[in-house]
Amino acid sequence: MPLKLLPAADADFDRITECMFSAFIATNDPFLDVVFPGRDTESGRATVRDRMLKEYHDNSFTTFLKVVDEEDLANGTQDVTRNEQGKPVETEGLIISAGKWLIYETDEDAVQAAEEKVVVDWHKESPDDKAHAEFVMGEIHHKRAERTAGKRHCFLDILFTHPDHQQRGAGKQIVQWGCAKADAMNMQAFIVSSPYGRHLYEQNGFVVEEEYTISTREKWPAKPEVPVCWMRRPAQTER
Repeated sequence: MPLKLLPAADADFDRITECMFSAFIATNDPFLDVVFPGRDTESGRATVRDRMLKEYHDNSFTTFLKVVDEEDLANGTQDVTRNEQGKPVETEGLIISAGKWLIYETDEDAVQAAEEKVVVDWHKESPDDKAHAEFVMGEIHHKRAERTAGKRHCFLDILFTHPDHQQRGAGKQIVQWGCAKADAMNMQAFIVSSPYGRHLYEQNGFVVEEEYTISTREKWPAKPEVPVCWMRRPAQTER
């Protein structure tokens, strides 16, 4: 089946949000409830969609990509998002995977990103969940600043593929797009991987630099531990 890599558009984010929740729920990823709560309600999903859109527009370093299946659209697949007239929104094909690369072309850009304060403006209904999210996100952000050391780099911020379309090479296309970008500018690339994505990244030149678990059991005993795998792909001149 023909898969095509394209830049994401605003109209795609309903389907992108659906893909993301489906992917993370399927793997029981503990990071989902930390960053994207509200999956059980329509309003919660809409809030997550709007937040991703805002981040997309507000962050000038962001490139959001999608992979579409052109054949699924041609065959009239039922899960294609449709408008009020019943016409498919995904005119280029059914979105099956998406990802967000952050491209910091200069050291100044990387320093700016590292100095940004972590702001958790979700979990509005639960101060305790908000405090937990701030702790987890703060730990990751601190480690990211330490790892990137204020040097220009590419960072794969998020990647997911709908469970019905995994093992087809969709995620690989998104990974390779960023790797090619990094190679063209002789930059290193980073990813904070879950255990489920590690093999894909290793296939594309990433190596594990550190594995650990963010444990919050002492203060939040009911919260699951969050496994973290820091991976780095060296710049071309380092290989």
